[in-house]
Amino acid sequence: MEHEYNWFCEIFNCHIPYVKVENALEMAKLINSSTMVVGNQTSTTTISESLKKTMFLEIRRDVGKTDCIFNRPNLFYI
Repeated sequence: MEHEYNWFCEIFNCHIPYVKVENALEMAKLINSSTMVVGNQTSTTTISESLKKTMFLEIRRDVGKTDCIFNRPNLFYI
């Protein structure tokens, strides 16, 4: 969502292109062409995991609420 993109750029003082996709196939193609993915527990995570992309994944800190734990070297939990 564009408002989350704007918030991310402001908080991290970065300027990366905003890309709007229309469906999961477009998202998968975009993820596949990327170097890394930064996100939270969404369908984007599922696609990134299946492609084994380097990923920085925001997880819930509530005990027992995190359900996206993958054991691989290029995945970092934030």
